[in-house]
Amino acid sequence: RSCDLEYEERPETVCGRDDRVHVTSVTRIPWRMICQLLITLGDGRQSRCTGWFISPRTVMTAGHCVFSHSGDGWARSIEVVPGMNGSFRPYGSAIGTRFHSVKGWTKSRKPSHDYGCIILPKSAPLGNKTGWFGFAALSKKSLNRLLVNNSGYPGHVP
Repeated sequence: RSCDLEYEERPETVCGRDDRVHVTSVTRIPWRMICQLLITLGDGRQSRCTGWFISPRTVMTAGHCVFSHSGDGWARSIEVVPGMNGSFRPYGSAIGTRFHSVKGWTKSRKPSHDYGCIILPKSAPLGNKTGWFGFAALSKKSLNRLLVNNSGYPGHVP
């Protein structure tokens, strides 16, 4: 089975052994900086994704979360809910209506360009409450055998 299918056409799958766990300590770092995204697509359908704060008002996410080729282009709005656990919203939420991605995703659908971001209103700097992730430019050599944690909000949790 391949996990390299078209992003917007595949059902959610887990590649390899499914060792996901439900995190309940959502007010602790880093979990509180990770957000459930409740999306209203351009065609009005609802969707969900994961994002993470990279500044007080900027949430990084996948390009297909902000621009859906099968959902009439740019999202209408995205509710950003940091640290969400069931119906628990420890930091509240904010609605984003400004989105960015790159032409490699919006025009060409290149999986390597499937990234985007949400800009929250000036009145809603939720990242000031949660904190945010930084950036690093790492060499290929430093990435070899690097242990990483892949966290987010899946459509199905075991």
